[in-house]
Amino acid sequence: MRSKPTMTRRVAAHASCVALAASILAACLPEDSPGTSTPHQSASPLVSPSPSPSSSASADASPSPSESDPSGPITGAPAGTPVTPEIFMTTIDENEGILRVVVFVPGIYEDGGSCTVTVHGQSSTILRQQTGVADVSSTACGQFTFSLSQLGSGEATVTAGYESDKYSGDSETETVTIP
Repeated sequence: MRSKPTMTRRVAAHASCVALAASILAACLPEDSPGTSTPHQSASPLVSPSPSPSSSASADASPSPSESDPSGPITGAPAGTPVTPEIFMTTIDENEGILRVVVFVPGIYEDGGSCTVTVHGQSSTILRQQTGVADVSSTACGQFTFSLSQLGSGEATVTAGYESDKYSGDSETETVTIP
């Protein structure tokens, strides 16, 4: 009956590997993962247990911007805090007869602010408005389109603006040549 002790050792070795793998996996999972309702405990001395939320929090730890203020990283901003929208791109599509302007507001991320783009052309001044949308690290204003025929040929200036309950500001002016 030599085979039985060998089989027992293999099963025991396999069980030890499974236990070690489970404890490593448990230490790597976030505490809010399914099936983890208590702080992770390790069965192996090679893996240290993860701290519980109450033991890892410190009194002076600052929360991330999304936890403290979902409207952006400038927390506690008074109304009218200056921001500078950026004109990300201006392109002229002669085939479609339009000027495209893409705008975003860096440094804040909030929904609901008013994004504007004003184009002063040779024939007219056109203002377009859209609602800003929170993006990963900015407020996206999106794409604005303007008819080339309404602007007239020659130089035109493009300016973007942003206004919300907390922030306001204007971009630098860009010049484009309308064909």
